[in-house]
Amino acid sequence: LHAAVRTNRAALVDRLLDAGACIDARDTSAGRRPLDVSVCTWGRRVTVTAHLVHSDRMAKAVVRHDVDAVAFLLACGVSPNMTTEAYGSPLHVAVRHRRYRMMAALLSSDRCRTAVRHNGVTPLDYAVAMGDARAANMIQWRDMQRRRRRTKHLSPVAATKRASRPRGGVGSDDTPTRRSSI
Repeated sequence: LHAAVRTNRAALVDRLLDAGACIDARDTSAGRRPLDVSVCTWGRRVTVTAHLVHSDRMAKAVVRHDVDAVAFLLACGVSPNMTTEAYGSPLHVAVRHRRYRMMAALLSSDRCRTAVRHNGVTPLDYAVAMGDARAANMIQWRDMQRRRRRTKHLSPVAATKRASRPRGGVGSDDTPTRRSSI
């Protein structure tokens, strides 16, 4: 993440945060966080800095249990998958503190990944270890919904149904149609 920030690669920073990169990891040379590197190198008005600032705000809102702020940041496109050294991902925090509204807000995001690990443990592992059946069911339901959507779009049956469906236009039913000149 530090290297992507130093080279001002916003798309790579976004992908790394989405994959669960730690936003408060310190570099070995000066002990600076990625946000510190970005502000010192590029300033405040750079996309990379914005990604890091918003991810930092997301982490703080989750720790404060501010569901409205988290929902707003998710609507703005902030990744819910970044991690912090102390807390893990936002979903880890919500599961650990049994904040079901927060879990629902995070799991409603299309970008939320339930497989992000913190210290080798996923949020589902936390829920099972704590005996929290409600949290475990919420995470498993989200994973099931994601698999259904993915298999619906990728299955050969769905592809053949799409291919055999008439699309209209010239030659669709062997009768020529006129194109309008709008």
